Amino acid sequence: MSRKDRVLIFFLLFVAFTIPAIYLTYFSPLVKAYFDGSAPPWVNNLIEFIYPRMITERNRFPVSFFEEKAIQVILRITFILSGFAIFLFLKSKSTSFRKFTIQFFNGFVDYHQVSILRILFYGSLLYFSFEFYNDLLVLSSIKAFFKPLFLLKLAGLGFPSAPLGLILYLILMLSCILCILSIYPVLSSAIAVLTFIYFQAVFFSFEKIDHGYTTLNYAGLIMPFLLYQQKKKANSATSLLPDWPLQLIKLSLSLCYLLAGLEKLFISKGAWLSPATFKSYIYLHQAPLGMQILNYPILCSMLPFAAMIFQLGFISILWKDKLKWIFLPAGILFHIGTVVLFGISSIINPWVFTYIYFIRWIEIKPLMRLIKSFDNLFKRRIQ
Repeated sequence: MSRKDRVLIFFLLFVAFTIPAIYLTYFSPLVKAYFDGSAPPWVNNLIEFIYPRMITERNRFPVSFFEEKAIQVILRITFILSGFAIFLFLKSKSTSFRKFTIQFFNGFVDYHQVSILRILFYGSLLYFSFEFYNDLLVLSSIKAFFKPLFLLKLAGLGFPSAPLGLILYLILMLSCILCILSIYPVLSSAIAVLTFIYFQAVFFSFEKIDHGYTTLNYAGLIMPFLLYQQKKKANSATSLLPDWPLQLIKLSLSLCYLLAGLEKLFISKGAWLSPATFKSYIYLHQAPLGMQILNYPILCSMLPFAAMIFQLGFISILWKDKLKWIFLPAGILFHIGTVVLFGISSIINPWVFTYIYFIRWIEIKPLMRLIKSFDNLFKRRIQ
């Protein structure tokens, strides 16, 4: 292990365990003081700037509830920093692990595979954002309750007017179409994801956060880098291009499931896996099929464990590609299950749609021939 790695590992572990100590000795009393009304003004301003809804929420729950949430955040930071330290340790000590990490971001992807992903992904953005402008008009009637998220507040942006909303909506639609047609794909892809995220930020500024588009956001932020690699290879003799942006997308999507599963375990302290917790969620949502499941205790015991195994195990696809034929169908069943058992989300789920990145589309010969014709038609556009 190099000296640089040892220093970095030590630093990560030092910070990982120093942050909880600082919070417990200094910031924890300030949190209690905030709820007692005796905190310094800068503490009140900082908390309410980061989480504007706290002004309302502080009257709904006891201080112990927020103390527990704050500790959960600190524990997650410690977990992430420790995870990086373990990663560096394994990379230095394990030859096979080091070889895997080197190969993971140094492979190649077929030019036409990227074309298929480009068409499918920006076609999905068109579909999922189709009602954005209508949603904006509906929310305009209650814009008095608009409380901008940190992202909007930082940029000094308020609730958009109808004309501005229409312009941004048309820009989003047009940029997605340009990406599909491979016309200035790098620029149009960046504009598409920024406007897509902007609309979400506006919608979520009414004290209601929806994580349904999380995986689309991550994939969209990385897609311009993949399309840039494709642009550089437009006139190349080889059809292979560096696949590190695609691998980064796969890693991001896998981590979404891993962190979602860990969050359930951390928040519930393991109680999420109990049949009693599962039954309470069913009673809460009152979905017809979910209420029927209550008659089968064995299912109430098995389903939470199956869901957790899926979420924590999804990342194994990155090591064993063949496992995707287990986890991708399982993911479809998982998301359908949340719809039919709890009435949450919808059958056409953005998380499921991002599974497109794990499929080798070029192995479908008729699709490959079609995309080759499409690429030849628009190749001049990406030069």
